[in-house]
Amino acid sequence: MHKEFINNDLFNTYLVGGYVRDELLGKPAKDMDYVVEPKDGISIEVVNTYLLSIGFVGVGNDFPVYKKGEIDIALPRTERKVGIGYTGFETIVEGVTLIDDLLRRDLTINSIAYDVVNDKYIEPDGVSALQDLKDKKLRPTSKAFLEDPLRFIRLARMSAKMPDFEVVYDEFDHWLTDDIKNEIKSISQERIVMEIIKVLETDNPSNFFKVLKRLDILDIVLDDIDKMIGKEQSLIHHSEGDIFNHTMFVLDEISKITKDPMIKFGALLHDVGKAYTYEQTIKDGRDIKEAFYGHEDKDLVDSILKKYKEDLKFPIKYVDFASRASKMHHYIHNAESLNPKKLTKIMLDKTLIRNREELENLIMVAKADSYGRLSQQTKTKPETLSQEEVLEAFEKGKIRKGNSFIINGKTASTTNYDFFLDLYDFMEKHKEKFTITKELIMSGTLNDSNGNLDIPMKERYIYENALNVAKRFKETIQNKNIKSKKSFQP
Repeated sequence: MHKEFINNDLFNTYLVGGYVRDELLGKPAKDMDYVVEPKDGISIEVVNTYLLSIGFVGVGNDFPVYKKGEIDIALPRTERKVGIGYTGFETIVEGVTLIDDLLRRDLTINSIAYDVVNDKYIEPDGVSALQDLKDKKLRPTSKAFLEDPLRFIRLARMSAKMPDFEVVYDEFDHWLTDDIKNEIKSISQERIVMEIIKVLETDNPSNFFKVLKRLDILDIVLDDIDKMIGKEQSLIHHSEGDIFNHTMFVLDEISKITKDPMIKFGALLHDVGKAYTYEQTIKDGRDIKEAFYGHEDKDLVDSILKKYKEDLKFPIKYVDFASRASKMHHYIHNAESLNPKKLTKIMLDKTLIRNREELENLIMVAKADSYGRLSQQTKTKPETLSQEEVLEAFEKGKIRKGNSFIINGKTASTTNYDFFLDLYDFMEKHKEKFTITKELIMSGTLNDSNGNLDIPMKERYIYENALNVAKRFKETIQNKNIKSKKSFQP
Protein backbone atom coordinates (compact mmCIF):
# COMPACT_ATOMS: atom_id res chain seq x y z
CA MET A 1 0.00 0.00 0.00
CA HIS A 2 1.04 3.60 -0.58
CA LYS A 3 4.05 2.42 -2.58
CA GLU A 4 4.76 5.89 -3.90
CA PHE A 5 5.94 7.11 -0.52
CA ILE A 6 6.75 3.91 1.40
CA ASN A 7 9.48 2.51 -0.81
CA ASN A 8 11.57 5.08 -2.67
CA ASP A 9 15.11 6.44 -2.92
CA LEU A 10 14.45 9.70 -1.04
CA PHE A 11 13.47 8.68 2.50
CA ASN A 12 12.76 5.83 4.93
CA THR A 13 9.14 5.48 6.05
CA TYR A 14 7.90 4.59 9.54
CA LEU A 15 4.51 4.24 11.20
CA VAL A 16 4.56 5.98 14.58
CA GLY A 17 2.52 6.95 17.62
CA GLY A 18 -0.86 5.68 18.74
CA TYR A 19 -1.39 3.55 15.64
CA VAL A 20 1.63 1.40 16.41
CA ARG A 21 0.77 1.23 20.12
CA ASP A 22 -2.82 0.13 19.49
CA GLU A 23 -1.86 -2.45 16.87
CA LEU A 24 0.59 -4.03 19.30
CA LEU A 25 -2.14 -4.09 21.94
CA GLY A 26 -4.54 -5.75 19.53
CA LYS A 27 -6.90 -2.79 19.61
CA PRO A 28 -8.57 -1.12 16.62
CA ALA A 29 -5.91 1.25 15.28
CA LYS A 30 -6.87 4.60 13.77
CA ASP A 31 -5.07 7.79 12.72
CA MET A 32 -2.34 6.32 10.53
CA ASP A 33 0.64 8.66 11.11
CA TYR A 34 3.93 8.29 9.25
CA VAL A 35 7.34 9.82 9.79
CA VAL A 36 9.62 9.97 6.76
CA GLU A 37 13.35 10.32 7.42
CA PRO A 38 15.39 11.72 4.49
CA LYS A 39 18.18 9.40 3.35
CA ASP A 40 21.79 10.56 3.35
CA GLY A 41 22.33 13.47 1.02
CA ILE A 42 18.60 14.20 0.54
CA SER A 43 17.40 17.60 1.65
CA ILE A 44 14.07 18.49 3.26
CA GLU A 45 13.24 20.60 0.20
CA VAL A 46 13.57 17.59 -2.09
CA VAL A 47 11.27 15.54 0.17
CA ASN A 48 8.78 18.40 0.26
CA THR A 49 8.73 18.71 -3.55
CA TYR A 50 8.23 14.97 -3.99
CA LEU A 51 5.34 14.66 -1.51
CA LEU A 52 3.54 17.60 -3.10
CA SER A 53 4.05 16.05 -6.55
CA ILE A 54 2.24 12.82 -5.55
CA GLY A 55 -0.82 14.63 -4.21
CA PHE A 56 -0.03 15.46 -0.60
CA VAL A 57 -0.96 18.90 0.75
CA GLY A 58 1.26 20.72 3.24
CA VAL A 59 -0.47 21.89 6.44
CA GLY A 60 0.72 23.54 9.65
CA ASN A 61 2.97 26.48 10.24
CA ASP A 62 5.40 25.28 12.91
CA PHE A 63 6.62 22.12 11.19
CA PRO A 64 5.98 20.35 7.87
CA VAL A 65 2.98 18.00 7.91
CA TYR A 66 1.48 16.54 4.76
CA LYS A 67 -2.04 15.19 4.33
CA LYS A 68 -3.67 13.04 1.69
CA GLY A 69 -7.01 11.50 2.60
CA GLU A 70 -6.62 9.66 5.91
CA ILE A 71 -2.82 9.68 5.74
CA ASP A 72 -0.61 12.09 7.73
CA ILE A 73 3.11 12.35 7.01
CA ALA A 74 5.61 14.40 9.02
CA LEU A 75 9.35 14.85 8.98
CA PRO A 76 11.23 13.92 12.17
CA ARG A 77 11.13 16.85 14.58
CA THR A 78 12.11 17.84 18.07
CA GLU A 79 11.47 20.86 20.28
CA ARG A 80 13.64 23.36 22.10
CA LYS A 81 12.25 25.25 25.07
CA VAL A 82 12.34 29.00 24.56
CA GLY A 83 9.65 30.25 26.95
CA ILE A 84 7.05 29.46 29.59
CA GLY A 85 4.00 27.27 29.09
CA TYR A 86 2.85 24.71 26.59
CA THR A 87 3.47 27.11 23.70
CA GLY A 88 6.91 28.16 24.91
CA PHE A 89 9.06 26.09 22.57
CA GLU A 90 10.24 26.10 18.99
CA THR A 91 10.22 23.18 16.59
CA ILE A 92 13.39 21.94 14.91
CA VAL A 93 13.30 19.81 11.75
CA GLU A 94 16.67 20.28 10.05
CA GLY A 95 19.07 17.43 10.84
CA VAL A 96 16.61 15.64 13.16
CA THR A 97 16.57 11.81 13.05
CA LEU A 98 13.80 9.31 13.70
CA ILE A 99 15.34 8.49 17.10
CA ASP A 100 15.35 12.20 18.02
CA ASP A 101 11.68 12.30 17.08
CA LEU A 102 10.87 9.27 19.24
CA LEU A 103 12.76 10.66 22.22
CA ARG A 104 10.76 13.90 22.26
CA ARG A 105 7.45 12.00 22.55
CA ASP A 106 5.60 11.94 25.88
CA LEU A 107 5.33 8.32 27.04
CA THR A 108 7.46 5.30 26.22
CA ILE A 109 4.47 3.39 24.84
CA ASN A 110 4.06 6.19 22.27
CA SER A 111 7.76 6.13 21.33
CA ILE A 112 7.72 3.05 19.12
CA ALA A 113 8.16 3.21 15.34
CA TYR A 114 7.42 0.49 12.81
CA ASP A 115 9.74 0.19 9.80
CA VAL A 116 7.20 -0.61 7.08
CA VAL A 117 9.82 -1.75 4.57
CA ASN A 118 11.95 -3.99 6.81
CA ASP A 119 9.02 -5.12 9.01
CA LYS A 120 10.57 -4.34 12.38
CA TYR A 121 9.86 -2.20 15.45
CA ILE A 122 12.26 0.50 16.58
CA GLU A 123 12.71 2.09 20.00
CA PRO A 124 15.44 4.46 21.24
CA ASP A 125 18.35 2.92 23.15
CA GLY A 126 17.68 2.95 26.89
CA VAL A 127 13.93 3.42 26.43
CA SER A 128 11.98 0.29 27.40
CA ALA A 129 9.04 1.14 25.15
CA LEU A 130 8.12 -2.36 24.01
CA GLN A 131 8.60 -3.81 27.50
CA ASP A 132 6.50 -1.04 29.09
CA LEU A 133 3.75 -1.83 26.61
CA LYS A 134 3.94 -5.49 27.62
CA ASP A 135 4.06 -4.65 31.35
CA LYS A 136 1.33 -2.00 31.00
CA LYS A 137 3.32 0.91 32.41
CA LEU A 138 2.82 4.63 31.77
CA ARG A 139 6.32 6.09 31.95
CA PRO A 140 7.87 9.24 30.43
CA THR A 141 10.21 8.71 27.49
CA SER A 142 12.70 11.37 28.53
CA LYS A 143 12.95 14.79 30.20
CA ALA A 144 11.54 16.18 26.98
CA PHE A 145 8.22 15.40 28.71
CA LEU A 146 8.69 18.65 30.64
CA GLU A 147 8.80 20.81 27.52
CA ASP A 148 5.01 20.72 27.32
CA PRO A 149 3.24 21.07 30.72
CA LEU A 150 0.00 19.90 29.09
CA ARG A 151 1.55 16.42 29.06
CA PHE A 152 0.83 15.97 32.76
CA ILE A 153 -2.86 16.40 32.00
CA ARG A 154 -2.60 14.12 28.98
CA LEU A 155 -0.92 11.52 31.21
CA ALA A 156 -4.03 11.58 33.41
CA ARG A 157 -6.24 11.32 30.31
CA MET A 158 -4.20 8.36 29.06
CA SER A 159 -4.86 6.65 32.40
CA ALA A 160 -8.60 7.13 31.80
CA LYS A 161 -8.27 5.84 28.25
CA MET A 162 -6.10 2.86 29.29
CA PRO A 163 -7.26 2.04 32.84
CA ASP A 164 -5.36 -1.25 33.03
CA PHE A 165 -2.04 0.62 32.69
CA GLU A 166 -0.16 1.69 35.82
CA VAL A 167 1.34 5.18 36.14
CA VAL A 168 4.98 4.97 37.26
CA TYR A 169 4.75 7.94 39.61
CA ASP A 170 8.41 7.84 40.69
CA GLU A 171 9.30 9.01 37.20
CA PHE A 172 7.07 12.10 37.50
CA ASP A 173 7.08 13.15 41.15
CA HIS A 174 10.52 14.75 41.28
CA TRP A 175 9.76 16.77 38.13
CA LEU A 176 6.67 18.47 39.54
CA THR A 177 8.41 21.49 41.01
CA ASP A 178 6.66 24.77 41.76
CA ASP A 179 8.00 26.14 38.46
CA ILE A 180 6.43 23.28 36.51
CA LYS A 181 3.14 23.70 38.38
CA ASN A 182 3.17 27.37 37.44
CA GLU A 183 3.64 26.35 33.82
CA ILE A 184 0.64 24.02 34.11
CA LYS A 185 -1.34 27.03 35.34
CA SER A 186 -0.42 28.81 32.12
CA ILE A 187 -2.36 26.30 29.99
CA SER A 188 -5.36 27.99 28.40
CA GLN A 189 -8.74 27.26 29.96
CA GLU A 190 -10.10 26.28 26.56
CA ARG A 191 -7.47 23.54 26.35
CA ILE A 192 -8.26 22.32 29.86
CA VAL A 193 -11.95 22.06 28.95
CA MET A 194 -11.09 20.18 25.76
CA GLU A 195 -9.07 17.63 27.74
CA ILE A 196 -11.82 17.15 30.36
CA ILE A 197 -14.49 16.59 27.71
CA LYS A 198 -12.25 14.00 26.00
CA VAL A 199 -11.83 12.31 29.38
CA LEU A 200 -15.59 12.20 29.91
CA GLU A 201 -15.90 10.39 26.58
CA THR A 202 -13.88 7.47 27.99
CA ASP A 203 -15.28 4.53 29.97
CA ASN A 204 -13.11 5.24 33.03
CA PRO A 205 -13.06 9.03 33.56
CA SER A 206 -12.47 8.73 37.31
CA ASN A 207 -8.87 7.65 36.62
CA PHE A 208 -8.15 11.11 35.22
CA PHE A 209 -9.06 12.84 38.47
CA LYS A 210 -7.35 10.21 40.63
CA VAL A 211 -4.07 10.67 38.76
CA LEU A 212 -4.29 14.46 39.04
CA LYS A 213 -4.99 14.08 42.75
CA ARG A 214 -1.95 11.80 43.15
CA LEU A 215 0.23 14.30 41.26
CA ASP A 216 -1.17 17.09 43.48
CA ILE A 217 -2.30 19.23 40.54
CA LEU A 218 -6.04 18.58 40.65
CA ASP A 219 -6.62 22.05 42.12
CA ILE A 220 -5.04 23.58 39.00
CA VAL A 221 -7.25 21.64 36.61
CA LEU A 222 -10.62 21.62 38.43
CA ASP A 223 -10.57 23.24 41.83
CA ASP A 224 -14.10 22.27 42.89
CA ILE A 225 -13.24 18.57 42.59
CA ASP A 226 -10.05 19.13 44.57
CA LYS A 227 -12.13 20.82 47.30
CA MET A 228 -13.97 17.51 47.80
CA ILE A 229 -10.83 15.75 49.04
CA GLY A 230 -10.83 15.20 52.80
CA LYS A 231 -14.41 16.39 53.30
CA GLU A 232 -15.53 13.34 55.23
CA GLN A 233 -19.09 12.07 54.97
CA SER A 234 -21.02 10.02 57.50
CA LEU A 235 -19.86 6.43 57.09
CA ILE A 236 -23.41 5.27 57.82
CA HIS A 237 -24.59 6.75 54.51
CA HIS A 238 -21.30 6.98 52.63
CA SER A 239 -18.99 4.14 53.59
CA GLU A 240 -16.77 5.10 50.67
CA GLY A 241 -15.55 8.10 52.65
CA ASP A 242 -15.09 11.68 51.53
CA ILE A 243 -16.95 13.55 48.77
CA PHE A 244 -14.14 12.91 46.29
CA ASN A 245 -14.27 9.12 46.66
CA HIS A 246 -18.06 9.14 46.34
CA THR A 247 -17.90 11.34 43.23
CA MET A 248 -15.37 9.02 41.62
CA PHE A 249 -17.63 6.02 42.30
CA VAL A 250 -20.55 7.94 40.77
CA LEU A 251 -18.45 8.68 37.67
CA ASP A 252 -17.70 4.96 37.35
CA GLU A 253 -21.39 4.11 37.62
CA ILE A 254 -22.66 6.77 35.18
CA SER A 255 -20.10 5.51 32.65
CA LYS A 256 -21.80 2.11 32.76
CA ILE A 257 -25.14 3.76 31.96
CA THR A 258 -24.24 6.28 29.24
CA LYS A 259 -21.42 7.47 27.00
CA ASP A 260 -22.76 11.05 26.85
CA PRO A 261 -20.04 13.39 28.24
CA MET A 262 -22.65 16.02 29.16
CA ILE A 263 -24.50 13.60 31.46
CA LYS A 264 -21.18 12.48 32.96
CA PHE A 265 -20.33 16.14 33.61
CA GLY A 266 -23.60 16.42 35.52
CA ALA A 267 -22.63 13.37 37.58
CA LEU A 268 -19.18 14.85 38.22
CA LEU A 269 -20.70 18.02 39.70
CA HIS A 270 -23.89 16.61 41.23
CA ASP A 271 -22.47 17.18 44.75
CA VAL A 272 -20.54 20.35 43.92
CA GLY A 273 -22.29 22.21 46.75
CA LYS A 274 -21.16 19.78 49.43
CA ALA A 275 -17.64 21.14 49.90
CA TYR A 276 -19.07 24.63 50.42
CA THR A 277 -21.78 23.60 52.89
CA TYR A 278 -19.28 21.36 54.70
CA GLU A 279 -16.88 24.21 55.34
CA GLN A 280 -19.66 26.37 56.80
CA THR A 281 -21.32 23.78 59.01
CA ILE A 282 -18.09 22.33 60.39
CA LYS A 283 -17.02 25.88 61.17
CA ASP A 284 -20.27 26.30 63.10
CA GLY A 285 -19.49 23.16 65.09
CA ARG A 286 -22.35 21.09 63.71
CA ASP A 287 -22.22 17.32 63.49
CA ILE A 288 -20.72 15.85 60.33
CA LYS A 289 -24.04 14.13 59.57
CA GLU A 290 -25.53 17.59 59.05
CA ALA A 291 -22.48 18.96 57.29
CA PHE A 292 -23.97 18.99 53.81
CA TYR A 293 -27.43 20.33 54.58
CA GLY A 294 -28.63 22.53 51.71
CA HIS A 295 -25.90 21.45 49.28
CA GLU A 296 -28.54 21.29 46.51
CA ASP A 297 -29.84 24.80 47.26
CA LYS A 298 -30.59 26.71 44.03
CA ASP A 299 -28.79 29.92 44.96
CA LEU A 300 -25.73 28.05 46.19
CA VAL A 301 -25.48 25.85 43.08
CA ASP A 302 -25.99 28.81 40.73
CA SER A 303 -23.34 30.87 42.53
CA ILE A 304 -20.81 28.02 42.25
CA LEU A 305 -21.52 27.15 38.63
CA LYS A 306 -21.60 30.72 37.37
CA LYS A 307 -17.82 30.66 36.90
CA TYR A 308 -18.05 27.51 34.76
CA LYS A 309 -19.70 29.52 32.00
CA GLU A 310 -17.92 32.83 32.42
CA ASP A 311 -14.38 31.97 33.51
CA LEU A 312 -13.87 28.24 33.03
CA LYS A 313 -15.45 28.27 29.56
CA PHE A 314 -17.32 24.98 29.70
CA PRO A 315 -20.12 24.52 27.15
CA ILE A 316 -23.28 26.23 28.39
CA LYS A 317 -25.39 23.09 27.89
CA TYR A 318 -22.97 21.12 30.08
CA VAL A 319 -23.17 23.66 32.90
CA ASP A 320 -26.96 23.97 32.67
CA PHE A 321 -27.35 20.22 32.92
CA ALA A 322 -24.91 20.02 35.85
CA SER A 323 -26.97 22.71 37.59
CA ARG A 324 -30.15 20.68 37.20
CA ALA A 325 -28.43 17.46 38.28
CA SER A 326 -27.09 19.12 41.41
CA LYS A 327 -30.51 20.54 42.33
CA MET A 328 -32.65 17.55 41.31
CA HIS A 329 -30.87 14.37 42.42
CA HIS A 330 -32.08 14.71 46.02
CA TYR A 331 -35.70 15.08 44.90
CA ILE A 332 -35.46 12.04 42.62
CA HIS A 333 -34.20 9.89 45.50
CA ASN A 334 -37.14 11.00 47.66
CA ALA A 335 -39.82 11.40 44.97
CA GLU A 336 -42.44 9.10 46.51
CA SER A 337 -42.27 10.85 49.89
CA LEU A 338 -42.82 14.36 48.46
CA ASN A 339 -46.25 15.93 48.91
CA PRO A 340 -48.28 17.20 45.91
CA LYS A 341 -47.38 20.84 46.65
CA LYS A 342 -43.66 20.15 46.44
CA LEU A 343 -44.07 17.95 43.38
CA THR A 344 -46.08 20.66 41.61
CA LYS A 345 -43.45 23.31 42.29
CA ILE A 346 -40.73 21.01 40.95
CA MET A 347 -42.66 20.09 37.80
CA LEU A 348 -43.43 23.74 36.98
CA ASP A 349 -39.87 24.94 37.63
CA LYS A 350 -38.06 25.19 34.28
CA THR A 351 -34.74 25.58 36.10
CA LEU A 352 -35.19 21.98 37.27
CA ILE A 353 -37.01 20.15 34.46
CA ARG A 354 -37.34 21.40 30.89
CA ASN A 355 -38.47 18.31 29.01
CA ARG A 356 -38.88 14.55 29.31
CA GLU A 357 -35.56 13.64 27.68
CA GLU A 358 -33.66 15.78 30.14
CA LEU A 359 -35.62 14.27 33.02
CA GLU A 360 -34.49 10.83 31.86
CA ASN A 361 -30.90 12.07 31.89
CA LEU A 362 -31.31 13.49 35.40
CA ILE A 363 -32.63 10.14 36.57
CA MET A 364 -29.48 8.49 35.17
CA VAL A 365 -27.41 10.76 37.43
CA ALA A 366 -29.59 9.93 40.45
CA LYS A 367 -29.20 6.21 39.78
CA ALA A 368 -25.42 6.57 39.50
CA ASP A 369 -25.47 8.56 42.75
CA SER A 370 -27.26 5.66 44.47
CA TYR A 371 -25.01 2.98 43.05
CA GLY A 372 -21.86 5.03 43.65
CA ARG A 373 -21.78 4.03 47.30
CA LEU A 374 -20.50 1.09 49.28
CA SER A 375 -22.99 -1.44 50.58
CA GLN A 376 -23.90 -1.64 54.26
CA GLN A 377 -25.06 -5.22 53.91
CA THR A 378 -21.67 -6.84 54.38
CA LYS A 379 -19.97 -9.08 56.91
CA THR A 380 -17.89 -6.13 58.05
CA LYS A 381 -19.96 -3.06 58.93
CA PRO A 382 -18.35 -0.14 57.06
CA GLU A 383 -19.47 2.41 59.66
CA THR A 384 -17.17 0.78 62.24
CA LEU A 385 -14.08 1.27 60.06
CA SER A 386 -11.89 4.21 59.11
CA GLN A 387 -12.07 5.51 55.54
CA GLU A 388 -8.74 3.84 54.73
CA GLU A 389 -9.95 0.50 56.13
CA VAL A 390 -13.20 0.76 54.18
CA LEU A 391 -11.42 1.37 50.88
CA GLU A 392 -8.94 -1.43 51.60
CA ALA A 393 -11.85 -3.79 52.34
CA PHE A 394 -13.51 -2.68 49.11
CA GLU A 395 -10.35 -3.41 47.09
CA LYS A 396 -10.23 -6.90 48.64
CA GLY A 397 -13.88 -7.53 47.81
CA LYS A 398 -15.05 -7.60 51.44
CA ILE A 399 -17.23 -4.54 50.90
CA ARG A 400 -19.12 -4.14 47.68
CA LYS A 401 -20.64 -1.33 45.68
CA GLY A 402 -24.20 -1.79 44.57
CA ASN A 403 -27.92 -1.59 44.99
CA SER A 404 -28.16 -2.89 48.53
CA PHE A 405 -27.23 0.46 50.03
CA ILE A 406 -30.11 1.89 52.06
CA ILE A 407 -31.31 5.43 51.30
CA ASN A 408 -34.10 6.82 53.49
CA GLY A 409 -35.36 3.35 54.33
CA LYS A 410 -35.18 2.05 50.74
CA THR A 411 -32.51 0.32 48.77
CA ALA A 412 -31.39 1.71 45.43
CA SER A 413 -32.93 -1.34 43.78
CA THR A 414 -36.40 -0.64 45.23
CA THR A 415 -36.42 3.12 44.67
CA ASN A 416 -39.02 4.03 42.05
CA TYR A 417 -36.89 5.97 39.60
CA ASP A 418 -39.82 6.10 37.17
CA PHE A 419 -41.92 8.13 39.60
CA PHE A 420 -41.04 11.52 38.11
CA LEU A 421 -41.38 10.17 34.57
CA ASP A 422 -44.85 8.83 35.38
CA LEU A 423 -45.80 12.15 36.95
CA TYR A 424 -44.43 14.04 33.94
CA ASP A 425 -46.48 11.90 31.54
CA PHE A 426 -49.60 12.25 33.72
CA MET A 427 -49.27 16.05 33.80
CA GLU A 428 -48.66 16.19 30.05
CA LYS A 429 -51.79 14.08 29.51
CA HIS A 430 -53.84 16.51 31.62
CA LYS A 431 -51.99 19.65 30.57
CA GLU A 432 -55.14 21.41 29.37
CA LYS A 433 -56.32 21.62 32.99
CA PHE A 434 -53.55 24.11 33.92
CA THR A 435 -52.53 25.60 30.54
CA ILE A 436 -53.18 29.29 29.86
CA THR A 437 -55.09 29.44 26.57
CA LYS A 438 -55.82 32.38 24.30
CA GLU A 439 -59.52 31.96 25.09
CA LEU A 440 -58.84 32.18 28.82
CA ILE A 441 -56.85 35.39 28.42
CA MET A 442 -59.50 36.91 26.14
CA SER A 443 -62.21 36.11 28.69
CA GLY A 444 -60.64 38.55 31.15
CA THR A 445 -60.68 35.98 33.96
CA LEU A 446 -57.01 36.67 34.70
CA ASN A 447 -57.17 40.47 34.39
CA ASP A 448 -56.62 42.96 37.21
CA SER A 449 -58.94 45.88 38.04
CA ASN A 450 -57.41 47.92 35.20
CA GLY A 451 -58.13 45.23 32.61
CA ASN A 452 -54.48 44.15 32.29
CA LEU A 453 -53.23 40.57 32.57
CA ASP A 454 -52.46 39.95 36.25
CA ILE A 455 -49.20 37.95 36.17
CA PRO A 456 -49.34 36.77 39.83
CA MET A 457 -52.94 35.67 39.25
CA LYS A 458 -51.88 33.84 36.09
CA GLU A 459 -49.09 32.01 37.93
CA ARG A 460 -51.44 31.19 40.81
CA TYR A 461 -53.99 29.79 38.34
CA ILE A 462 -51.35 27.53 36.77
CA TYR A 463 -50.05 26.36 40.14
CA GLU A 464 -53.44 25.66 41.73
CA ASN A 465 -54.73 23.70 38.75
CA ALA A 466 -51.45 21.83 38.30
CA LEU A 467 -51.61 21.00 42.02
CA ASN A 468 -54.99 19.34 41.48
CA VAL A 469 -53.44 17.24 38.72
CA ALA A 470 -50.53 16.25 40.99
CA LYS A 471 -52.96 15.32 43.77
CA ARG A 472 -54.88 13.14 41.36
CA PHE A 473 -51.63 11.46 40.33
CA LYS A 474 -50.71 10.71 43.95
CA GLU A 475 -54.17 9.27 44.57
CA THR A 476 -53.81 7.08 41.47
CA ILE A 477 -50.44 5.80 42.67
CA GLN A 478 -51.77 5.13 46.17
CA ASN A 479 -54.78 3.24 44.80
CA LYS A 480 -52.50 1.08 42.67
CA ASN A 481 -50.37 0.29 45.71
CA ILE A 482 -53.45 -0.64 47.75
CA LYS A 483 -54.73 -2.95 45.01
CA SER A 484 -51.31 -4.48 44.67
CA LYS A 485 -51.15 -5.24 48.40
CA LYS A 486 -54.68 -6.72 48.38
CA SER A 487 -53.86 -9.03 45.49
CA PHE A 488 -50.68 -10.23 47.18
CA GLN A 489 -50.95 -13.80 48.43
CA PRO A 490 -48.35 -14.80 51.05
